Parts: sequence; structure tokens; C-alpha cells
Amino acid sequence: MVELTPGERADSGHAIGHEVFFLDVYRLLTHTMASRSLAALEDGSSRRPLSSFVTANERAEISRLLVSIAAYYRVKYDDGSWEHGFWLHERFAGVGELVVDRDNPTRVAPLDFREACNKIIHATKVNFDSEVDAPTNATFMTGLIHLYGTKARKEWKAVLNIIEFCRAASNVIV
Repeated sequence: MVELTPGERADSGHAIGHEVFFLDVYRLLTHTMASRSLAALEDGSSRRPLSSFVTANERAEISRLLVSIAAYYRVKYDDGSWEHGFWLHERFAGVGELVVDRDNPTRVAPLDFREACNKIIHATKVNFDSEVDAPTNATFMTGLIHLYGTKARKEWKAVLNIIEFCRAASNVIV
């Protein structure tokens, strides 16, 4: 058996193409934006409400896409081949909020893109923020996700704004 070793640094990390990363970002954005429109399709005509079907699949797909995007970015960031457009932070308030210690919830910090990726990967509890479409009584996603976990024996909570997360992800430099 012979180990194939790359000749250049550019070939030494995981062979993850940026096209798939950006396609996942696009899909996450479209799933999030479509939620309200899909809830409006509920008409009560079936035994299994369309909104129940949509919500279950929507949550699974949004979770899958978040983990995929976060893992892709962290792998490529850590091997040095991708970075985030730090210039963006001059006018960018972040992708959500982070409570580092839930015992002291008044200490809220902006959640930057890289830290959001960490929180997505390490979350032990994920709650979707939702509202109810008044005419159809169907639930739809608001675009916020509540992530919970523990770091250094302190419980944290992050509120992730998916739209801002996608905006930040679209500024990854590959």
C-alpha cells in the first residue's frame, strides 16, 4: 500500500469544493424564506395537515444544512484555505447573540460567523423560533434558532439569525 501525498500545500487539506458550500448556503436561505409561504398553503383538506409535513421536514433540512455549512467552514478555515471576509465586520453586527453563561444572562455578546459555526456543531439542544399564520393556523419558522450547550462547565445559549448567517456565509473567501 502506498500513501498518496500532495505536492503542494493547497492540496493538503480536505478536498471540499466551495461550490457545494455556497449551494448549501443558498438552500438554507431559501428554506428559511419559504417557510411562511408554505404555511399559507394549508387548507385543512387532508387527514395529515400539510403544515405538519412541511414543518417536520423543514426543521430536519434546516438543521442538516446548518451543520453542513458549519462543518465545511470550520474544516476549511482550520486548514487555512478559507477565511471570512473580516472587512465585513466594520458594518456587520454579527449573526445573532450569545449568552456565554446562562447563570449571568445579562452578559450578551454579538455572535460572529466562526463562533456561530462552533455553536451549531456543539449544540446539545436546538429550538426553532416559530409563529402561526393567522388565516391557516399553520406554524412557520421565523428565521431564528435557539442553540444551547456547555463550554468549560458553563451553559451557553446562542440565538442564531439564519438570514444574517447566510449573508455572512456568502462572504466567505475561498
